[in-house]
Amino acid sequence: MGEGHPVEFVDAGDLVTELIRAQRQWDRVERIGQAAGAAPREVFGLARAVVCGWWGREEFWERERVWGPRLEQLVAATRGWCPDPAGWGVEQWRLLVRDVMTFPEVVAVAEALVDPRMQQLAAENRSGALVRGRGSGERFAAALGKRLGREWLAELEAQGHGGPLASWAHAVVREQRRPAGSLAQQGRYGLWWVHTAHRPVEVGMGLRRLASPLSAGPGARGVRVRQDMANRRRREAGGQSCGCRGGPGKAGA
Repeated sequence: MGEGHPVEFVDAGDLVTELIRAQRQWDRVERIGQAAGAAPREVFGLARAVVCGWWGREEFWERERVWGPRLEQLVAATRGWCPDPAGWGVEQWRLLVRDVMTFPEVVAVAEALVDPRMQQLAAENRSGALVRGRGSGERFAAALGKRLGREWLAELEAQGHGGPLASWAHAVVREQRRPAGSLAQQGRYGLWWVHTAHRPVEVGMGLRRLASPLSAGPGARGVRVRQDMANRRRREAGGQSCGCRGGPGKAGA
């Protein structure tokens, strides 16, 4: 059973090859992070917070072209193995597959965060602001967007009002200013800290919020943004759906 739901696994379908490639990439990221004294769990947690923050932004989905088809493929493949649990609709299924669907991007962001060259780009902007104004912050966001194949990411981050990526940039600046020989800061002032407000809503909590409209918070709203954007795109495409049935690849839910 999953986290508060009866679905035992997510069928990765046609995404399985990309997930395997991302897992191998993560193995490299883990080694780089450990060599720099970073706990892999913390690096992954920060990268996941960044990507899930994008997941909850309508402005991201207005530009995004990869996640929509991938999302519908995962949902369609997984629903083929498991009938809809009572009370479930599209929103619940999409929340269920979120972490599997975004895993390649999470790993790519994690790789950028442990890259000393990317850290230097962030540190050169002494304010710690990622893209406000011109200069190194803008170059950092542009470099990250290029790594992810989303060149519009710099523009998106410029519209933001703080988030896990901006908090990380501030921490990088503090780390660069740390006197030689002193210990790196830990906890809420450390490089890999994720503030409570930036932590992704976990699947179980998100499902409970979706089940109770009165308690619907950011997690539920984020899922509904996904549904609204997907429905809009289907209408623009003449009602065509990307819900392809996947193959046997599975990931634990």
